[in-house]
Amino acid sequence: MEIKFIPHYFIGTASVSESEKNTILQYVEKDTKNFIGKTTESAIGHDLFISSPTHSDIEDNIDYKKYDEILNKYIVSFVNQLTDYNFGLELLYYTNIYVKGQFAGPHYDDGDFTMIYFAKCDENSPATSVELSKNWLDLQYKFEKLPTIGGQSFDFKGIPGNIFFFPSSNLHWVLSSRSESERIVIVANVTVKINK
Repeated sequence: MEIKFIPHYFIGTASVSESEKNTILQYVEKDTKNFIGKTTESAIGHDLFISSPTHSDIEDNIDYKKYDEILNKYIVSFVNQLTDYNFGLELLYYTNIYVKGQFAGPHYDDGDFTMIYFAKCDENSPATSVELSKNWLDLQYKFEKLPTIGGQSFDFKGIPGNIFFFPSSNLHWVLSSRSESERIVIVANVTVKINK
């Protein structure tokens, strides 16, 4: 498994294996079939929480562990490229489902960085855009191998099976979907506990 960093930026990409991609798609199709209709109730993509202990809609909660069994090793590999110290992870998984016309406005996430796994999307699905701002500077005190960063925005056009990592403290958003198909992503807010 290879994590590729965008040169000079604290942004990484990876791809799962074909069998892992197919397995996650099967999980997603089974877990989301009862929720797709709900996503048309608002212009904002529906958050289908799968590990948040504070989420009150019990019917939305699904087991995240099967996703973590596949995606965790990619998260660990990404963090391994940022530090030589031992570390632990705190992960908050959730799923965003977008149908045509839905979007996610500019926002920040909790944790040190965000992982987005593209489970289902097509050529008309919107990219995830990340502002490359100085907000990432607080991470330089935590990760001794942090790459240098510039100052603009970066658009990541998802392909099923691809993973996108970026600092959670960077403003990010998803433009309105033009696709007739659902755009489904699995997201993890990742907090790293480094043992120095």
